[in-house]
Amino acid sequence: MKELLLLVRETIVRAFEIATFRSVGADLPNARGFAMAVSVLSAAFVAGEQLARGHGIAGMIIIPAVWLFVIWTVSRVEGQIDYRIASALLLGSIPVCVILVLVAGSEPMEWIVSAWGAVVMLNVLAKQHKQWM
Repeated sequence: MKELLLLVRETIVRAFEIATFRSVGADLPNARGFAMAVSVLSAAFVAGEQLARGHGIAGMIIIPAVWLFVIWTVSRVEGQIDYRIASALLLGSIPVCVILVLVAGSEPMEWIVSAWGAVVMLNVLAKQHKQWM
């Protein structure tokens, strides 16, 4: 149980490091299992954000599916999925989704947080070749 709590704590710390530009996830494992677990977690947060914004069940199903498709597509390097990049992108999205839930209903704040999320994702993608290749 102690190891599970440590894993959860470290995952949260890594997510906020990526979202605050202190890391691009170079220390994340390049493991499919970890990337899949983070995918489920990120999809749950995206679905929760859709619920907070008042979208129906269709939005809670379609938007996370599209989100995961985009992440898995942009995390390809030379035709192969780089699980480290995917994990970094997915972890970076979690704090953004949490903030979007908190500011739901305020259009200007939602745009600001969405722009921040886009910059976080672009930061990870721009630095992938310098630190991972």
